[in-house]
Amino acid sequence: MLERLRDLAKWSHLPHPYKDTWPFVQALADAFGPDSLVWASDWPFLRAPGRIDYGPLQALAAQLLPDPQVRHAVMWENPRRLFGF
Repeated sequence: MLERLRDLAKWSHLPHPYKDTWPFVQALADAFGPDSLVWASDWPFLRAPGRIDYGPLQALAAQLLPDPQVRHAVMWENPRRLFGF
């Protein structure tokens, strides 16, 4: 599954949008496929290195997952299917 996007802030050596982590996100997407990815959160983002809001994270998801159908699957269909929501 796709690791939580807010975790990119913890791994990155660059500020938002954490471009040095993008190859790892792509590798996960390539390895597991879009049907295995989910959007996740651990709000309220305790111990985050800076302020992290959903708006910028959703914009980042749109950059990392540019296909609207894949993004809909990751943010809605996959969690519903995998977790029985």
